[in-house]
Amino acid sequence: MSCWGRVLRSSLLLARVCLRGEVLRITLLVVSLPLTLSSIYIVGSSALVHELSFVATAGLHYAPREAGCVWARVVYLNVNEVRAVPVYLVEDLNVFLSLYGCRATYARGERSGALVSAELWVPGFIAELSLNRGIFNASAVGFVECRYLKGGFIVVNASRGVGWVKLCPRHSTQLEVVSDFGESFSGAMLLLAFLSLLPFAAVSPLTLSRAVESLSRELCVLRGQGLGVDELKCSLSLSLAAVALLSSAYGVAAGVVLAHGALWALRFFGVTVFSRPLPLSSLLLPSGVYAAVLLLLVPLVVQSRVGELENTC
Repeated sequence: MSCWGRVLRSSLLLARVCLRGEVLRITLLVVSLPLTLSSIYIVGSSALVHELSFVATAGLHYAPREAGCVWARVVYLNVNEVRAVPVYLVEDLNVFLSLYGCRATYARGERSGALVSAELWVPGFIAELSLNRGIFNASAVGFVECRYLKGGFIVVNASRGVGWVKLCPRHSTQLEVVSDFGESFSGAMLLLAFLSLLPFAAVSPLTLSRAVESLSRELCVLRGQGLGVDELKCSLSLSLAAVALLSSAYGVAAGVVLAHGALWALRFFGVTVFSRPLPLSSLLLPSGVYAAVLLLLVPLVVQSRVGELENTC
């Protein structure tokens, strides 16, 4: 029998032993389990991003575009010598509040101490002090809510001067915001998938060494039948690589099945879930990298361990 024939025959024999013994348990723990976890992360994130895109496409429209821009400047004013309150000097108060998504409701009458915690007097200007969602004016008190400004601030109508900047609305859509979030979330979940594989990759040389040691009796038998050392190393590397690839495929498949089973369970209990075919590139990237690392480690571990085991035969 030729050299390659003996190697192939020995590889098949060792692969059969691996699939029935301790090697299979080791590969299921070190190969299949982490790939199952990473596949669940990727499938789950893909389903969530698809949900966001579907909702955004079906229910969200272009955000209203406010006409024009506003000139403004930010200064700071000491209130009661305790804290500095930002003061927005603006040419047009209504445009400024519109740009920042502010809604104000004014009630004419006496000023209310429950709505404000400080008083402001700026000679020559119409000043409004907003603290704790309250607005104080010389003749108006009310509430203000802003989507893009938090905390206490003051808005003052003033004439444009040196150091002012032009504020204009960004013409974006709510769909773009959702898409940006989806891309960021997908990237974070892909990173989490890689991080879940990292601890297992760190201990994989030790587990592969343990797998080679568990095959010591079979290796001694093959050595006694006249198989050369190089042929033995090649046979063992091929068999372990085949088992690692099978375990990788099993782990990815198990993760996909479990994730889709969870999505089906959500549908069963009345949660609307829209599924779509999973892009193979996103799923195969972490699993392919992990499998490649294992395939590189297998011959290195075999090279170091077979020489030690040969002395015990």
